[in-house]
Amino acid sequence: MISYPDPEELWKVTKARLDAMTNEERRQTLVDAGILTPDFKPAKHYRHMFAEGARQAKEAAKQAAVRETESTE
Repeated sequence: MISYPDPEELWKVTKARLDAMTNEERRQTLVDAGILTPDFKPAKHYRHMFAEGARQAKEAAKQAAVRETESTE
């Protein structure tokens, strides 16, 4: 039977490695993985993910601004 690693443990190890990297090393890792192009733009296959992330961030900021406005009234 094949034994797979625990996803939470795998993420802990991966996050620790990423946290130990410089920004340049992180960017290069994403380029090497084919997620970013050499000029640090999203690769074609991943563009939709970056667009969705940007949309979610924009919506979260909008909701935070509404909450801030409501709390000061």
